[in-house]
Amino acid sequence: MSTTRRASVPTARMMGRLIRANPGRYAVNAMVWTTMWVMPIVPALITRRFFDGLGQAGFNAATLVALIAAYAVARLSVMTFPAPRRPRRPRGR
Repeated sequence: MSTTRRASVPTARMMGRLIRANPGRYAVNAMVWTTMWVMPIVPALITRRFFDGLGQAGFNAATLVALIAAYAVARLSVMTFPAPRRPRRPRGR
């Protein structure tokens, strides 16, 4: 039975080093994940507005369908947005 010894680095220190190494990439990643977690609120707000304005002119079922379709397109584009990548350095130089 072979045991290997791991280097012990506290998680907070490691995260701090990773953020300091590339703060722009961390900020973009945090922004994208925040957007992905907050976006499900949008259809609920659209639906609430629809039911609040049922007796008023100008906001009907066609408007609701159009807004939800626009939301779906926006959500898909956020989910498939490619993360920016740094160019690779050639090996051996």
